[in-house]
Order: sequence, then C-alpha cells, then structure tokens
Amino acid sequence: MDVFELFTDAAEAVVLRGHEEALGVNADQIEPVHLLLSIMDADDGIAATVLQGEGVSRQSVIRELGLSETPPTAQRRGSLRSRLKGNAMQFSGASQQALTAAEQRARELQSPAITAEHLLLGLLEADEMRELLAALGAGADSITRTVTERLKSAG
Repeated sequence: MDVFELFTDAAEAVVLRGHEEALGVNADQIEPVHLLLSIMDADDGIAATVLQGEGVSRQSVIRELGLSETPPTAQRRGSLRSRLKGNAMQFSGASQQALTAAEQRARELQSPAITAEHLLLGLLEADEMRELLAALGAGADSITRTVTERLKSAG
C-alpha cells in the first residue's frame, strides 16, 4: 500500500503545500523545512496551534534559516500522488525519513490514518529540526508531548 493512501485530507494538504513551498524557492527537493512551513499554514490544526503556542511561527523559521518568503501559490487540482509524479521534484532523504516516522507514530497511536500532527511528530524526530526549534526557543520534546496528548484526547 502506498503511504499516501493513509493520509487525511489535512495531511495531504500539508504535503502539497510543502511541494509548493519547494517550488516557490526553486528547490531541487522537498525538504523538511518545506513541510514544517506548510504545517504552520494550517491555522486550524492541532500541529499548527501547538507550534504557535510554543512561539514558532512561519516568520521566525524563515528568519532563523535566512530563507526568502515564498508567495502563496494557487492550489492545483489533482491527487497527491499524481501531482508529485507529474513533477520531477522528489522528497529529500530527511523528508522521506520524516514521512516514515509519521507513519510509525500513527501506528503507535493506533490511528487509522496519517494526520498533519503525525507529520509534525515525524519531522520532530530529526536532529536538524530539533536544533531549529531550540534556536527558536521551543522544545521539540514539549511539542511532541503536547501534540501526542492532544491526539490521544481527541481520539
């Protein structure tokens, strides 16, 4: 089974926005930071809310990493799989590891689907992401704990 078949609409939207983020800066691959930025664009999700509560914003990430702001792009139609296959852009090794970790977190939490929150939990397993959050004054362990608690109470 293709891992993308397990994604909720919100998780699929995160990956599609991450793809758009990467395209917007002419990146060769979809990197974890592109996925993180796209999670923060989802104003109504647990993941975005927890990040905001920890003081992590799109602007703080962009500033910390010295990135340029990408203008929002119009959402294109089509399935996640068809859009990614239709483009030469692939996930970086670190992004692939985060997607695999997200699937594992979903299984551990006995979730039937992979959500944006699972994607965030997968991203937080990488040392690079943990270091970024620490530089922003946020704790990856605290974010992980809060997201996990909220997922358990919501389920």
